[in-house]
Order: sequence, then C-alpha cells, then structure tokens
Amino acid sequence: TPLDDMTSVLVEFGSGAHGTIATSLRLPYIAITAAHGDKASAWSEEDGARLYTQKAGEEARSELAIEPVDGVVANLSAFAHAIRTGTEPETNGAEGLKVVAAFDAIQRSAAADGAFIDL
Repeated sequence: TPLDDMTSVLVEFGSGAHGTIATSLRLPYIAITAAHGDKASAWSEEDGARLYTQKAGEEARSELAIEPVDGVVANLSAFAHAIRTGTEPETNGAEGLKVVAAFDAIQRSAAADGAFIDL
C-alpha cells in the first residue's frame, strides 16, 4: 500500500497512559523520540545523538552526555552475537511481533476512518 506523507497515531497503553506516533516522509529530516510525564520529560534529538531532560517547574532543559550509537549496527551486532552464542536477543521474536501487530492495527484503523483497534 502507498504510504501517506504524514501520519499521526494516538495510542492508549494497557496502563491507561496515552502516546502519540507521528511520521513525515518530507523534509526536513527530523528524528525525535520523547516521553512526557507529569513530573518530567525526556527526549532525544538528532536521531538519538542528543538526549535532554527537563523537570516540571524548570525553565531550561538539561543535556545528558551520551555516546552516539548507530542503531542499525548495534542491532545487527546483537543479532549476530545471539546466533553465535545461542542466546536470546534483547528483543526476541515475540516482542518484535508485537510491533508488527501495532503497525497492522494502525493500517486497519486508517482503512476504517480512524476507528479504534484493540490489541
């Protein structure tokens, strides 16, 4: 199926917490992952190269020093290590299948005019 230029998804987790997933296939390339709560927020920018936190009531964010990691290389290395050692990878097939199910639910919701889909 063709992909939309922009997508926004509202997710309700089993705990009752809400999350959003937003994507854009157009420029500029911006990759941000964020978690916001009632006491603080944490987010990464520049495709994970920078990590920030900010507590409620603070006027400025704080940058945490992190070592940049190439996620693709790290995942492939972990996969190869699991094969070589016969150990389970950090994210196993069952967990990966949950991600596939979530994306399938997003597609089904879009096809049903935004209807809620339970997983």
